[in-house]
Amino acid sequence: MNEKEKIAYRYKLLKGSLNQKTTRLFAWAEALSLWYWWVKIIEEVTWISHGTIIKGKQELESEDSIITSDRIRREWWWRNKLIDKDPKIAIQIEKELDGNTIWNPMSLITWTTKSLTNLAEALKQFWLIVWRDVICRYLKSKWYSLQWNKKVLEWWDHIDRNAQFLYIKNKSEKFIEKWYPVISIDTKKKELVWNFKNSWQNWHKKWEWIEVNVYDFPNDAKWKAVPYWVYDIINNIWWVSVWVSADTWEFSVNSIRNRRYNMWKEKFNKTKKIYINCDGGWSNWSRCRLRKIELQKLSNEIWKELHISHFPPWTSKWNKIEHRMFCHISQNWKWIPLDDFMTIVNLISNTKTSKWLHIKCVLDNKIYQKWIKISDKEIENINIKKDKFHWERNYIISPKKI
Repeated sequence: MNEKEKIAYRYKLLKGSLNQKTTRLFAWAEALSLWYWWVKIIEEVTWISHGTIIKGKQELESEDSIITSDRIRREWWWRNKLIDKDPKIAIQIEKELDGNTIWNPMSLITWTTKSLTNLAEALKQFWLIVWRDVICRYLKSKWYSLQWNKKVLEWWDHIDRNAQFLYIKNKSEKFIEKWYPVISIDTKKKELVWNFKNSWQNWHKKWEWIEVNVYDFPNDAKWKAVPYWVYDIINNIWWVSVWVSADTWEFSVNSIRNRRYNMWKEKFNKTKKIYINCDGGWSNWSRCRLRKIELQKLSNEIWKELHISHFPPWTSKWNKIEHRMFCHISQNWKWIPLDDFMTIVNLISNTKTSKWLHIKCVLDNKIYQKWIKISDKEIENINIKKDKFHWERNYIISPKKI
């Protein structure tokens, strides 16, 4: 076995255990054992480049050798950045951002309305070829960042907005301490039931796709599904009723009734009160006569006091249902066309999270009559007690013997 074969054999044995740094040091150490054309032979045997072998020589011969260091490569902190080499790039980027930059005087963060690709294309007009990554690093160094829209502006701010929320919070805590039911109710937007395209994407084989209608006009839908949500705050349990027609006040109260008989009857059979939180939207309108009539019927049926509190105007987004359930439902039925009612019911029922989110969904096939008129005598028969603090949004409906 000649010298080349010995070096090749040693390198083959150690190759699996060598990293970039130890490979350089091994190559130069083997080269030192030869006295003729040592670097060239090492290159032929190990296929290590000439520059790599010389770099190993410099590392072994330098006074501050990195043999004892854990670093594989040297730090390149001294490398000049492209923008430092050519100041024209930074100047031109600032000019492009001058008319497309938004800045908040109360914050150091700024953001631009131009994308990185558009900025790179704009710089090409001035013979400046700059990659998107270079522009991104420069923008971050100047306190730029990607920004989203934030829903913080409200159309109308009520004078007692915060006071009403504090009233609901304090009353909810008192009910929870006594183990009385505290529920939050809301109606989700109507879903078009037909073979329409559902946004979002999902992982599937390339040839596995669902064919949907080209057009998704609302008039083409055969039905409209109305999901009504009831959230039990104490037990973190959700109840959803899906109706096959329009949203009515009778349907909203019937959803609470179904919830009670299906999931509350054993747990809260001995309780005397139920606290209901809701917004002031169409299905939970505080001035609706029919809704109060239906709540009175529910109170007589279960023989419990119904304490109702409505959120201030233009604050429906602060309902707990908006943040704790709607997002998970939308994630669960993404990509799947909502072509029938049972698909909607099954997708809602199978929604789960790591925080033990449990949802029960049923289909309500009952036909509810629209445009029911309530007389003044019927309103007078309601056993209602209005609270001193904003009586129009805080009231109690007690059971009444007929």
